[in-house]
Amino acid sequence: LIPVVLPFGALGYGSDPDAWAVAFTAIKMHSTGEYLMSRPPGFPLFEYLARFLTPGAGWPGLLVANLVAGISGALVWFLLPLRQNSNRIGLLSAATLVHPLYLLGMVTGLDYIWQTLFVSLSLVLLIKGLKEGEDPSVGLILLSGICLGIASGFRITSIAVLPVWIGVLFFAIPRMGQAFKTMAFLAVATVLSTLICELPVLLNFGSRALSVHPDPVQPVIIAYRLLRYVFPIPLLILLVLGIAFIIPKWKDFEFSVRIMTGSAAGVLLIVLPGFFLLPREPGYLTLCVPFVAMLFVFSAPRMMVSVFVPLIAIWGFVSVPIMAPEPSQSIEIRIRPEAGPMVEEAKDRFQNLRRSQQLLLITPKEKTAVVVGFDWATLATLRPEWEIENGVLENPDFPVRYYDWIDPQTLSDLKSEDFDLIVVEGTERFTDKKYGIDLLEEGAIYWDRKKRYFR
Repeated sequence: LIPVVLPFGALGYGSDPDAWAVAFTAIKMHSTGEYLMSRPPGFPLFEYLARFLTPGAGWPGLLVANLVAGISGALVWFLLPLRQNSNRIGLLSAATLVHPLYLLGMVTGLDYIWQTLFVSLSLVLLIKGLKEGEDPSVGLILLSGICLGIASGFRITSIAVLPVWIGVLFFAIPRMGQAFKTMAFLAVATVLSTLICELPVLLNFGSRALSVHPDPVQPVIIAYRLLRYVFPIPLLILLVLGIAFIIPKWKDFEFSVRIMTGSAAGVLLIVLPGFFLLPREPGYLTLCVPFVAMLFVFSAPRMMVSVFVPLIAIWGFVSVPIMAPEPSQSIEIRIRPEAGPMVEEAKDRFQNLRRSQQLLLITPKEKTAVVVGFDWATLATLRPEWEIENGVLENPDFPVRYYDWIDPQTLSDLKSEDFDLIVVEGTERFTDKKYGIDLLEEGAIYWDRKKRYFR
């Protein structure tokens, strides 16, 4: 893993602006001593983790923590009480660890990998607490619920898998009364631990944190993201083979493997449709990686799994996109190899970091406002010593302010104070869409990265 992750240690928190928003929030939490939400609906456990690591250790410290979580999430399956299928656990761990989306989760300053770790640990404890034909271990079931609650503290959507775990208990425990009692224990442990983890959000933001903004994305773009990031072609082949073999092999599976494959199907049936409702980031599906692997590592021929898992790893660096990412190009079928998701992420990070550093070099002689859009959190994280007031980053040495977006009132104030207005390309379209303001018609000019002075 070292040669894979080493370049990311020097490229910042991620190409996703949310990763920089977490870093900026962590610095503010450290300086104020208060809980702050990086973005709705709040991710308190990860925000607190970043708050303790980022101010002192920066991105390298958070990267090491994510790597530990990612490796632990892949190895946690070795805790399973398997007998005849124990030789497949190594394949499950390998298929999880080398998946491009899982690797991206490990090297990005976001919470996806921690969610996956604790949901996986929750399932392991659930399985260990169940024995075929016997009463369950209530203690392990309670621990499973607590782990699921902790996962929800990292990402609140984790609680969506609770019905799957409850379904497992219903079918796995023979005595109905015992089954319902155990289901109640699991539900109470999960809900209580979730509420405890979410207390900072609930106390500081209440229902405001629960705002969800629809993300209308054309189906062809969703399909592209799924094929490129979640279901690489080698994995799809294994998945088809694995599902084809599951039914004839089902009776031969030991009890724990039947629970795993059933749980995997349930998790995917819940998480994948949710992605179609909010398909903003492929990282949302990091949780699916080990559960997709469960559907083929125990049923597909061992030799085939051993051959195709390295191909899944290679996909992160060289891939065949099959389809174009833009709707206008949806007819085109692409079979020419190109840079995989890991290479693409490294390239995007380098370009984003370079752009942000160049934006910080704007040193005008006259008062200037720069609309930087999603780059704002990156700039604020790179310059924590600069003044920030009401969401405006201000250079103390030059008359320049940085805004994420500007509304009609802010625009009016800037014009009345005789500010020059510069926009990073793309921010003017968002402003026009959200506020009905054409910034270019209002006198704004595009940012030219070759210039530092604009008057």
